[in-house]
Amino acid sequence: MKEHADQIEGLSDKQNQAVHLLCAGNTQTEVANQVGVSRMTLWRWLQEPCFWSRYQHVREHSFRNAQVSLDMGTSIAAETLVELARNCENPSVRLAAAKFLIERRTDIRMMRECELGGPM
Repeated sequence: MKEHADQIEGLSDKQNQAVHLLCAGNTQTEVANQVGVSRMTLWRWLQEPCFWSRYQHVREHSFRNAQVSLDMGTSIAAETLVELARNCENPSVRLAAAKFLIERRTDIRMMRECELGGPM
């Protein structure tokens, strides 16, 4: 029988479920209740290097996925603002979109200059 990948890492099904519930933003109390263990047991699991490592890995993976989604959404939002600034019939909307784009570009340029240590 093929072993489950998380069991190879030394985690039980309950521990793996707890990792994913924690990474989804549930509190420790909620996770313990959903998994069917005490809060003390969950706390002990969090002290175990194998559990903690898996938690950190899943958490980092979740953050990377969220960042990719936000990056894609930001591009779409910027395209929408450019489209509004170019083509909207309402002059107030065109002006607001253009102003927002200029302000964000200035913010990004200033942040980049701080990172690089001088003007671009």
